[in-house]
Amino acid sequence: MPPNDMSQEAILQMIADKAKADGDDFRLRIARRRTLGTLPEIVAMLEEAHAEHLVAPETWLPRLTGGGRLEISVYHSSNVNTPIGGPVIVTVDGDPIKPDAALLRLPDWAGPRRLTYPRPEKKKENEGFSMSSNAPANPMAPSFHHDEAKANAREVQFEQTLRDLNARIEATARLERDLLEKKSQMEVEAIRRDADARAREAEARVQRLEQAQLQPRAPTENLGSVVEKLMPLVLQVMESNRAASAAAAAAQAQATLEAAKMQAQVLQAIMSKPAIDPQMLALLTKDDGSARVMEQMGDLFSATTATTMNVLNAAVEMGLAGGQRGNEEPVALRAVREGVRALMALSGAGRNAAAGAKPRRQLPAKEQPKQEVASPPPAAPAPTVEKGGAAAEAPLKAAEPTALDKVIHRIEQKKDKPEEIATYLVENVTDPSIIEVFADPEVDFRAVFEERLGDWLDADENKNFLKAVIHSFAEQGVEAGLFTAEALPEIEKAMESLGT
Repeated sequence: MPPNDMSQEAILQMIADKAKADGDDFRLRIARRRTLGTLPEIVAMLEEAHAEHLVAPETWLPRLTGGGRLEISVYHSSNVNTPIGGPVIVTVDGDPIKPDAALLRLPDWAGPRRLTYPRPEKKKENEGFSMSSNAPANPMAPSFHHDEAKANAREVQFEQTLRDLNARIEATARLERDLLEKKSQMEVEAIRRDADARAREAEARVQRLEQAQLQPRAPTENLGSVVEKLMPLVLQVMESNRAASAAAAAAQAQATLEAAKMQAQVLQAIMSKPAIDPQMLALLTKDDGSARVMEQMGDLFSATTATTMNVLNAAVEMGLAGGQRGNEEPVALRAVREGVRALMALSGAGRNAAAGAKPRRQLPAKEQPKQEVASPPPAAPAPTVEKGGAAAEAPLKAAEPTALDKVIHRIEQKKDKPEEIATYLVENVTDPSIIEVFADPEVDFRAVFEERLGDWLDADENKNFLKAVIHSFAEQGVEAGLFTAEALPEIEKAMESLGT
């Protein structure tokens, strides 16, 4: 550590700050301390050094002084008597050597360019071509004394020129700093003058406002004359509002008329429909002694009555409420949709009742599961009514596959296990397509599968897969109470003759 207990980083920072403030021109004094208890020995003195030379002195100092513990004292060219901070300590391995000024003129020299101590030794006059003392004196012998003097003079002149250039550079730098400082002062002064001008302008504006408030105002115009001038404009606005209200009332009356016409059409279509569908009438008059048909017809009459009441309620609401309220669906549109649903429910219910009127085979189970009546097919989509009142017919949807169609497809694909397909059969046993195959005595389920599957049953592997499905269905049906255990042999016997 330096004697003043300053760190090397702090000393280098002080040198860098000095270079920025007063110029990058330093004088170095290099001393070697043999041991810690001895005084340092001055080895060399250099001028025209820069701060970068002290950042990495190991790049040039070993070539100049050799090894040892070296202390570099730094002085600025503006004050060569006071060192900056403390000495920069550099430890170099190797033996000490005598500084050689010739190194400073080499192209690859990375240190300061001027050595002031030790001064280079001048050559003697007769050092050039040395002659033996025994040789005869020759007055014509060559002498280089004159050339060496010229070289020394040029070196001194070159060093002086360098010093002059450095001085000029330093003066230019100081002038540039002065100019920048003056420029900053001028900018600050300009800002201050502009602020003062703005302040004076604001004060003048405030004074003008105060004077305007103190001056007496002119008498205002009579209120009656002002109202008289504005009255035509007010009357024009009122007339415009009255015309707009009349147009809105006419549009509302037209919409109500259109709704009433549509209501009359819907009611006429409903009233022209027979009270009882011909198919349902035929089923009612058929004397087959089946209580099941009567139960189904009772359910159908209940559904028809509920649908008709919905239509009538919608019609009453349309007649009482008039036009559309806010963003609600038009009442006439709801009446039309309910009428279409009623017609579709009547026709579809008649078909389902006709299909369900066949006598059912009684299952051998002790408590037979209650067969649900197949729900009527979904009503056709209601026609959409545009703003102009025209109805657009909605496209018809494709028929949905039945539960039996889905079972046949899953059997053909064989992607699911037989137990999973059998579970689907048990869960959908109330579907009309499933009941028709397994519960109708007039339908042979073997023939249904053979007709649906066709050539698919030619392969023994496929035939065994179908048998596994039906066998699993029979077992799960016994567990669910659909069959009795005595029915299993009959199902097994039917499966043996499958595909023959």
